[in-house]
Amino acid sequence: MRKIIIILFLASFSCWAHVPSLLLPLKGTPIASYFLGQSDVSRAVFSELTEPEDFFVVQFKVKNDAKTLIQLFTPFCELIPSYERFQPSALLIAGDLPWKKQGETNQVFIKRLKKIAIAKVTSNYPEGKRPKFYEDFGKQTYWVGGEWRGRLEKGLYAVVIFGNQGHKGNILLAMNEKEAWTPDLYKYAGEVMPVIGKGLCDPHGFTGKIP
Repeated sequence: MRKIIIILFLASFSCWAHVPSLLLPLKGTPIASYFLGQSDVSRAVFSELTEPEDFFVVQFKVKNDAKTLIQLFTPFCELIPSYERFQPSALLIAGDLPWKKQGETNQVFIKRLKKIAIAKVTSNYPEGKRPKFYEDFGKQTYWVGGEWRGRLEKGLYAVVIFGNQGHKGNILLAMNEKEAWTPDLYKYAGEVMPVIGKGLCDPHGFTGKIP
C-alpha cells in the first residue's frame, strides 16, 4: 500500500511540474533578496505581502537567450474572500536591483522601478469574473493573476512583486515550464508542501503577522 501511495504522489506532482519553495518576507528588501538558482527549471515560489506597501523580490540569471514565463496567483480560500480582489503585480528588472534612496518609501520606490522595468505583469479581473486554477496535487484552487511570456537575453534579472489598492496576503509566483524532477526533489516537495498548505489559507498568512 505504501508503495502505491508513493507512486500516485509522484504522478500527481509531476503533472503540476513546478518545484515548490516557501520564501518568507525578508527585512531590508531590496538590500536582501532571494536568488533562484537553475531558474530555467519551473518553480512555484510561495510568500506573502504582510503590509499593503510591502514588496517581494527574487533574482535569477539567464544563462543563454531563453523563453521565460512569469505567472502570479493568489490562493482561493473560503475564509478569505478578499483574495479574489487581491491581484498583485510584478515588475521585471534587467540587471542588479537598485537600492532605495535615503528616506524613500516603498510606494515611491516602486514608482521609480516602474520607469526602468522591461516588463510589467498585471491583471485587472472584475469581481465575479476572475478565473480559477485547480492544482490537483495539493488539492488547492488559486485565483489566476497576471502572466508574462517573453524571451530574455543572457544576464541577471529581478522580479519585484507588490500589491495594489492596499491589499495584502499570500502570493504565488510561478516561473517557467521545464521539468527536472529527481527522487530527492520529490522527497523535498513531499516535505515542504504540507507546510505550505498549512499556512496558505491561514488568515494570518505564512508568518502569522497579517492581522
